[in-house]
Amino acid sequence: MTKRMLLSMALVVMLGTLFLAGCAQEEEVDVEPEAEVIAEFPIDGSRAAADTVNAVIFDPVDSADNNGAFKMIAEEPITVTLFELGDVDIENAQVNYKAMIKTEDIEGQVYLEMISVFGEHEYFSRALDSQVHGSVDWTEQQTPFYLKEGENPTNIKLNLVIYGTGTAWIDDITVTKQPLPEEKE
Repeated sequence: MTKRMLLSMALVVMLGTLFLAGCAQEEEVDVEPEAEVIAEFPIDGSRAAADTVNAVIFDPVDSADNNGAFKMIAEEPITVTLFELGDVDIENAQVNYKAMIKTEDIEGQVYLEMISVFGEHEYFSRALDSQVHGSVDWTEQQTPFYLKEGENPTNIKLNLVIYGTGTAWIDDITVTKQPLPEEKE
């Protein structure tokens, strides 16, 4: 064998060894904890919205899941309370409010808002990072609220904010909880 062939074989063996060593190492993967559903509101005409001031219409035709959706027409900015969870006995967890949203001719923004009530105090979480405007087909929107140990809301309100004018639909509302994300060092 020539010197060149020996070097080539040594290089192949070395690369193979490095490849196998890399495969043998455990990969550190961030796995998100499993979310537990605490409330689901499939909009199908069987429940009315909590808001009695703003016009919330059940639309049996336009829907993300073909079972109907709530439709709101805003002639000025409005906040619509869709559902209230009451005292759900949650603490030391991340609560997520998720829904499907569609808009038509929105002048302004539309986004989810979750209000956590602690006695006489209210704190909000808003999906401002995924707010929509104009005319947008069905899209998922979500907003989290982080509850530390000892923070247990007496009520949670699920709102849709139309900060402007136009028409918005909402469907497939789900609220989940999961352990708080671990802080990285």
